[in-house]
Amino acid sequence: MSVKNPDKVNRNKEKYWLSESNFGVKLFTDLNEFLDSKIDIVVETANIDAVKTLLPSVIKKKDTVLISVGALADEALLTEISHLFNEYKNAVHLPSGAIGGLDLLQNAHALGTVTSVSLTTRKPASPLIEEAIDEAKVVFEGEAIDAIKQFPKNMNVSIIEISKVNTTTSMCLRSPLKPRGECGEDREK
Repeated sequence: MSVKNPDKVNRNKEKYWLSESNFGVKLFTDLNEFLDSKIDIVVETANIDAVKTLLPSVIKKKDTVLISVGALADEALLTEISHLFNEYKNAVHLPSGAIGGLDLLQNAHALGTVTSVSLTTRKPASPLIEEAIDEAKVVFEGEAIDAIKQFPKNMNVSIIEISKVNTTTSMCLRSPLKPRGECGEDREK
């Protein structure tokens, strides 16, 4: 796919002003001006809060690729987007690339062969907790929907909860001093 006009909407135009001259990108700070421009599709790469704030306006005018799919765990937003889709007929595309094999899981679930899904995520500790750690530590275990609420910037892929499969997730933090290893392998289930 070739992108001829990769225009971008940003709150802070000054921060990205070099993009205009270096890459031929037109920056917008006004959402309506951006949506009224000649773009064909909006690719969201911001975060869950931005989706909740902006997607209802975007879907009224443009098709969208939604990267922060965890935003749809908010049932009120999902309902609103569904209504707007029916009214305005602009599509919201949900890529599954964040979890390898998600398409396979969705197909298996459609056949009724999936009864539960478990997702373990391993992340460096520093962006998520303030304490220094020198070995792996589980910081969350529970329902995927709750993981999205507690870690909205890190658990977007847990949206598979919406499929009504019995989905659980855990998040393991690792120390920058230790190599990647199994998370909680010695814990009893």
